[in-house]
Amino acid sequence: DITIPIYEVYYALLENRIIDIEHFSSLEATELEHRIHAIFSEKQTSILGQLYKILAVDSKITNSVVSEELREYLEYVYTKAASLGLLDKKAIDTSDDMYIRYQNHEISMSEFFRYAITQNWISTAEFSAESAYYSTSELYSMFLEYLMGQVKTDRTFIDMIYHTLVFDDIITGKDICLLLYDQNIIEYNESNISKLKNGRVSTYQFMYDLIDNLEITPGQLGLEPCSGSIVITDVNNGTVKAFVTYPSYDNNMLANKIEYDYYSTLLNNSSYPLLNRPASQVTTTGSTFKPLTALIGLGEGIVTTTTKIADLGIFEAVVPSPRCWKYPGNHGSINLSQAIMHSCNYYFYEVGFRLSTDYTGRYSDSLGISKIKRYAEMFGLTEKSGIEISEATPSVSSSDAVRTSIGYGHAFSPVQIARYITGVANEGTVFNLTLLDSVQSGTGELIEKKEASIYNKIELFSDAEWDAVKKG
Repeated sequence: DITIPIYEVYYALLENRIIDIEHFSSLEATELEHRIHAIFSEKQTSILGQLYKILAVDSKITNSVVSEELREYLEYVYTKAASLGLLDKKAIDTSDDMYIRYQNHEISMSEFFRYAITQNWISTAEFSAESAYYSTSELYSMFLEYLMGQVKTDRTFIDMIYHTLVFDDIITGKDICLLLYDQNIIEYNESNISKLKNGRVSTYQFMYDLIDNLEITPGQLGLEPCSGSIVITDVNNGTVKAFVTYPSYDNNMLANKIEYDYYSTLLNNSSYPLLNRPASQVTTTGSTFKPLTALIGLGEGIVTTTTKIADLGIFEAVVPSPRCWKYPGNHGSINLSQAIMHSCNYYFYEVGFRLSTDYTGRYSDSLGISKIKRYAEMFGLTEKSGIEISEATPSVSSSDAVRTSIGYGHAFSPVQIARYITGVANEGTVFNLTLLDSVQSGTGELIEKKEASIYNKIELFSDAEWDAVKKG
């Protein structure tokens, strides 16, 4: 139900280089590509001219009096100076009057940079000869030329300009759609091109249909939600049957000889296709942790399979008081299976609270956390999953037992969650998972037959308790 502005889609095609902006200036570029390049060049020249004026050696133009657009470019220039190692942020005395005045927009960036040179907050090694003597103004001029030379060709700066051009409708949705045909990103269709040019189909609907038909994919756009992973296990033996990351890439392009342009595109894609998500993307577990919380409650004897807890919407036993996702509604009075089925936050807040209450009735957050960690360890969530490739190190939440009970605060990769769920599904056998069936020599000789080993065998729960959790 979360909508993404169509302009974000148009821009994403440029930002992620699905549309090759470098090709706009090539000899083989189409008429449309040349026109877009001319628009970009004119805007780039204009922005650079305005920045040079604001940053001139005698400029007193403060950030507060320029347009919002130019203020964003100035903030970028400041950040770029730091990222290049020219401006040493750690060396800046934040209590210095000139720094404070700059932060309050009382002096210009030019004045601040010139002052920063006198305070050795700016390194001059990159743009000046150490043996020569220069005045502050001369050093600043050299600094500015060097910095702006870096800015002009910087990807972020280029992307900022395209962002402005797209969102100001100077590069239009129609331009973007037609560029997809010009660069053979989508299959040539003379009828659709004619409809686009004549306005008989809206660019919004055209792009919507491309995405709906997966001619343009979520991974290409890099707009959330754009990524995911799938881990499928055989719960009977701990073998991983599927281990999928999305978006991915064509590994043929990286075999033997790396195609640099392709690799560069992967590195700069905002959906991070090089990330092996099932193993390396850690996330808080959220509601996938609730079956374990249910088992902890059963194991500690604070609930039974028939215990009913009334969802009151706001859990006021702790402050600040968390809410059930259904608030201002509620789930009514429900048992353990129903709480899992409806993913009722309130029920599991109560379980977390009871886990943290000692025999005197006193609430102790550390008490609840220690119990949660003990059971997390039983289900393998304190160690890596056993797969034969590198994976992230899991981390169990260390505070706030009430919210921890609904999955907050943890950091597990999908394969680690899959390992724990495998142990729930088979009623207590937690495996060290394996991706491999066997290891063979180059001639096909069997070197090793792989089988998942058993990490832990949990015999704490009755059949009825396992059934209640699995039913939920």
